[in-house]
Amino acid sequence: MVTPHDGRPTEILLVEDDPGEVLLAREALHTGAASCHLTVVADGVEAMALLRQEGVFAQAPRPDLVLLDLNLPRKDGRQVLAEIKGDPALLTIPVVILTTSSAEEDVLQSYRLHANAFITKPTDVDEFLRAVRTVDEFFGDVAARPPTNGKGSHDTTMTVSRDVDAELYAEAIPHIVWLAAPDGSTEYFNRHGTEYAGVSADVNYGLDWISLVHPDDADRALKDWQHAIHTRKPLRMDCRIRRHDGEFRWHAFRAEVVRDYAGRVVKWIGTVTDIEEDKRRQAELEQSHLKSAELATLLDALQASDEHRGGGHGGGGGGGL
Repeated sequence: MVTPHDGRPTEILLVEDDPGEVLLAREALHTGAASCHLTVVADGVEAMALLRQEGVFAQAPRPDLVLLDLNLPRKDGRQVLAEIKGDPALLTIPVVILTTSSAEEDVLQSYRLHANAFITKPTDVDEFLRAVRTVDEFFGDVAARPPTNGKGSHDTTMTVSRDVDAELYAEAIPHIVWLAAPDGSTEYFNRHGTEYAGVSADVNYGLDWISLVHPDDADRALKDWQHAIHTRKPLRMDCRIRRHDGEFRWHAFRAEVVRDYAGRVVKWIGTVTDIEEDKRRQAELEQSHLKSAELATLLDALQASDEHRGGGHGGGGGGGL
C-alpha cells in the first residue's frame, strides 16, 4: 500500500544492535500494510551520522521515522534522542523508543526529551510483530509527515506561530538553545545557556554574544554568523565559548532560520553543543599519528645508517685482503 501523503514509501531508520530483533522488525515491516523502506544501523554514532548525512551516509535518505533502542553501543539511545530533538534540522522527525526497558525513569526521561512514543518490546514474537506493524501503519498511513523540500528530504526551514512556543520547547531541550531576531541580535538563551555562561536569564545580549567567544575564534565566528544572516542559510560552525568558571570549551553552533506562515523570516533558532571531548580526542589522534610518522622516519634513518656502516666495514675488509 502506498502512503497517501506524497506517494512514496515511508523511510524508516531502525537503530538496533540485536540481530535477532532486527530480523523480527524486518519481518514485521515486510508483512505490514504500509509501504516502507528500512535502513538499519547498530549504534548511536552511526545513527547520528546517517541523520546528519555525514561521511559514508552523505547520500542516505532522510528518515520519516526513527525506531530507537535505548541500550546501544558507543552512544546510547537517550543521548541520540536528546541530539535529535536538540538539533533544529532534525527535531521534526518522529522518534519512537522501542526497548526492552519498562522502567518508569526511562519512560519519563524519553518523553521529557520529546520522544513521540515509548514502546516496551513484547517478549512474545507475535506481539512484537504486531507492535512494530502498528507503529509503521500509524506513521506511514495515518499521521501526516513533516513537509519536504521537493527533493525527498524534510524542509529544515522551521515555522512557528508564537515565541512562547519556541521558548517552551527550548527550556525542555537538554542543550543550550538560543533565539535571535532576523538581524542576528540574540534575544533569548534557555536555562542551560544562562547557567553555562553564568549570566542572568534577563540578560539580552543583542549582538554582544560574541563576548562569550574565545578571542582567537571571535572574528571567524562573527563572519560565519553574518554570512548565515545575509544568505538565510543554516549556520554551522565550531568555536570555543567561556563557561561560568572562565574555562573556554569547544562547542558546535547550529542554527536554522524561522519563518512565519507567509514565509517571512521572523527569527533564528540555534543550539550549542559541547564538543570539547571530541576535539581533545581528535587532537590526541593527530598527535599520535604525528609521533608515529616521526618514529617511522627515525627508524628509517637508523636502518639506513646501519646499512651504511655495515657496507663500509665490508668494503674495508675486502681491501685488506
